[in-house]
Amino acid sequence: MSQKREKISSASNLSGDLVIITRFSDPNFVPDGFHLTEDGDEFLLTSKGKAYNTYYSISPENMEILKKLDSVLVVFTTPDDRLHEAMATKKGLAS
Repeated sequence: MSQKREKISSASNLSGDLVIITRFSDPNFVPDGFHLTEDGDEFLLTSKGKAYNTYYSISPENMEILKKLDSVLVVFTTPDDRLHEAMATKKGLAS
């Protein structure tokens, strides 16, 4: 299975709060975790504990914040154009 790469949006404030903003084509995908890559430039999101085949990247400044967090808020839309939010917990390094 080939790995996809996708640049997605993120926002942070001076307090170090971070939100990841994206759209998922799978209406059943609800992120519950994230895995950082070894080089720390990208991350994978998980749903129901399963990592999907897309490596995500965000701005370098926000990536530095993500590396320090135990969990991050993910705000996303699904194909039905509904807005959702979920907390994703750090799960370790991506393999």
